[in-house]
Amino acid sequence: MTMTQQTGIRRELEAAPKRAAGASLRQAIDWRSINWKRANRNVRRLQRRIVEAQQQSKKRKVRALQFILTRSYSARCLAVRRVVENPGRRTPGVDGQKLDTPEKKAQAVDKLSTEDYQPQPLKRVYIAKKNGKGRRPLGIPTMDDRARQALHLLALDPVAETTADPNSYGFRKERSVADAIEQCFTLLARSNSPQWILEGDIQSCFDEISHEWLLSHIPMDHAILKKWLEAGIIEQESFSLTTTGTPQGGMIRLVKAADVPIKRHVKIKAAANPYDPEWETYFEERLGLQMKENLREYEKLLKLWYKQNGRCPQCGQKITPETSWHLHHRVWVVNGGDDSMANLVVMHPICHMQLHGQTNLAESFGCCIASSEEGV
Repeated sequence: MTMTQQTGIRRELEAAPKRAAGASLRQAIDWRSINWKRANRNVRRLQRRIVEAQQQSKKRKVRALQFILTRSYSARCLAVRRVVENPGRRTPGVDGQKLDTPEKKAQAVDKLSTEDYQPQPLKRVYIAKKNGKGRRPLGIPTMDDRARQALHLLALDPVAETTADPNSYGFRKERSVADAIEQCFTLLARSNSPQWILEGDIQSCFDEISHEWLLSHIPMDHAILKKWLEAGIIEQESFSLTTTGTPQGGMIRLVKAADVPIKRHVKIKAAANPYDPEWETYFEERLGLQMKENLREYEKLLKLWYKQNGRCPQCGQKITPETSWHLHHRVWVVNGGDDSMANLVVMHPICHMQLHGQTNLAESFGCCIASSEEGV
């Protein structure tokens, strides 16, 4: 490891607010003053190094970088942000707590620095199956546990994307069912293609999967993973142990699709890795096509998105359908601002709140004329 890398790691680990000399309590984190550009830059740098180490089969270096990442201030901030941006933020776990104020979000960031972590049991809920036959059980973690999961996902996902089968599509970043369908079409549309397809389904896969197998094959902190697997479930105030399986739930999103027109999908390239810098331009082009389709009826919003190169001016990160967005007036309407292109900016909702964090929120959000949550 070079002196520059050591200095960068030391800077990252020391980035969090520090305890003053002689003080008994750590300086409080101000959620609205977090530098999101720096946080994203620090995390992406470490994720790129994890990919490089994995590609070179340097397992010890991968584990060391994962250790650094999961204990970094920047990663803790982004983990909490992912939880509070997710549609599931309105569904609490067994403790009934939500991260619905800046103070609670800051406390969640601080809690992620503790080493004596113990997850709470999952809350059992049921949703209807797509085929209408019966209900599917879900296990909902608490907000603090979701944040811890999101934190370790930041370190695990670069490894998973680097080692995954090129044509696997389930639970993978930037991939969809449409990509799998297009790959099937590519393979089956030839004159010499197979005439039969064997479909396999592992019965009760999530419910019966071995904990020992998961602990042996998932490249992450095994102590944390073991605690999650054995956290248990609470259903109607009754606690049950979890000795096998991994409950489905957590950071989920229920989407209802209706009257969706059929369009030809451009399949993702099999080797594409969202954490590898060599694929950055490719994913930006795909995102542009995706946003163009999502914003087809909102010409002004789409032009703003392209004008900003698809990025939020506050944090510098991509604006996607998943992150959602707000429209912000540079000069507020109450102060004489208009809806011209020159006076509008597309921003992430959290970044929009941060921009107005030092003002009266009820007044400042008079600048927001539209948001993704309103169907725009």
